[in-house]
Amino acid sequence: MAVIFIDGFDKYMTLSGAANVTAYGSSPASAMVGEWSNNGSLGFGPTAPLSSSGFSLTGSQGTNLSRSFSAIGRIIGGCRFSVASLSTNTSSPMGFADSGTGQCVIAVEASGTITLRTGTRTGTVIATSAALIAAGTVYYLEWDITIGAAGAYQIWLNGSSILSGTGNTRTTANNSVNQVFLLVAAGSFPNCTWDDMYMFDSTGTTNNAVLLSNPRVETTFPVSDNTVQFGVGRGILGTSIVRHSVQPGLIANSLNLFPVIPNVACTINSIGFSLANTYPIANFRGVIYTNNAGVPGTLISSGPTIIGAAAFVDQTLPLTTPQSLSAGVTYWIGMMTDTAATIEVSDALAAIFRQAVVTFGSGAPGTAPAMSSTGWNFLIWGNIIITSNYNEIRQVPSEQDNSYVFDTVVGHEDLYNFGPLSVMPQNVYVSSVKAFVKKTDGLRTLSVRMKSGAVDSDGGRPNQIPSLSYSYMATNYETDPNTGAAWSGANLNNALSGFRIDS
Repeated sequence: MAVIFIDGFDKYMTLSGAANVTAYGSSPASAMVGEWSNNGSLGFGPTAPLSSSGFSLTGSQGTNLSRSFSAIGRIIGGCRFSVASLSTNTSSPMGFADSGTGQCVIAVEASGTITLRTGTRTGTVIATSAALIAAGTVYYLEWDITIGAAGAYQIWLNGSSILSGTGNTRTTANNSVNQVFLLVAAGSFPNCTWDDMYMFDSTGTTNNAVLLSNPRVETTFPVSDNTVQFGVGRGILGTSIVRHSVQPGLIANSLNLFPVIPNVACTINSIGFSLANTYPIANFRGVIYTNNAGVPGTLISSGPTIIGAAAFVDQTLPLTTPQSLSAGVTYWIGMMTDTAATIEVSDALAAIFRQAVVTFGSGAPGTAPAMSSTGWNFLIWGNIIITSNYNEIRQVPSEQDNSYVFDTVVGHEDLYNFGPLSVMPQNVYVSSVKAFVKKTDGLRTLSVRMKSGAVDSDGGRPNQIPSLSYSYMATNYETDPNTGAAWSGANLNNALSGFRIDS
């Protein structure tokens, strides 16, 4: 093993939920399962990238995220980072631990210096940089640290060495680490933002030393099916992911709609929603309207009255007749209710939901009335029937059981076409293929694959075992499977990726 992991923080959330990072519900944590563990804090969320594409991850006061890996005695890596301000306290944006016990941290001091400390941010200072950082400025930090009582270390900032020597880089009896921590302590500590992270060990013949090139991690997603054998389980229009802890109220006798544009042709058969309280006698009805110059237009589908809804459970409003939707066309989907009810929301940025007072007992109006913004984007979505596999696995973040493909046949494989990199790179150090997977029956094994040219490779990691809950499975491709040499940007752009049932 040389590459431990890479992460550009692009696949967990979108900026639509970043109005208030500290107000997030559980969704960022659940979206990061299998990659990062949330250690009792919700103070993190997606923000604009620190490089030129994707997103970054910002932690506010109280952030404590960790990522585990096999124990290693020498940790090599880097990340782009920025701190919002220089606090009177010590902040430690990067820490390394042995099963939860801090071995050493790279810290930012109130003076703007960078220190290496034993243990945690309050531990003994091993070394202090002469170089200073400024609040609000983006830097690329890299490190090569051997864990031990007299461990060698070197730390770089934007490719220049700022610290080197030997010191006590451990607090346990083990000369190793098996976790990396992203830390922003509770109290008067500034926000910290991370992006474009890589972690290596010192083994192997490639990717066993710091890169010193300010690299960035770019995430691409499937844009079309190539060869697919898995079946589509469910599809979704909109999102079922809670991105904000506020729970506003639906008004009684209201029509609530939001616009959707299907990526591909599909059929919508029901409306989904989630409330924050239980309403056993409330009435609900699903509806769909055309778009008329940017506002809801004519009713094209509705459903029967459904009575009652439980709190924090995905509810379903069937449509009397499933409605065909065309790709690239705007529709307005949503629901009517006769009851004032608290509802979960996806976010509060640029609210696109529209609401009007409409008497529930009169049925869905044939033409939508004038509607006003709700101020929130309610958690209402469409459940669709679709035949394009790629569309169901490219949701950001993953919609889990509301959008997935599945199979039980050994040897069945899905391969997808991916969008090109935003720029043609001079060097490609590694391509990591990741799939968000769970198993639902018996013992199954899976390989996360890449096909370059005629070579369809498992990257030396066949028969990975999925868990019973969703988590990320990954395979790192440090060289082009077709040539055995370093990737070229052109070959990577032409490669296919996917997954196969191995047993």
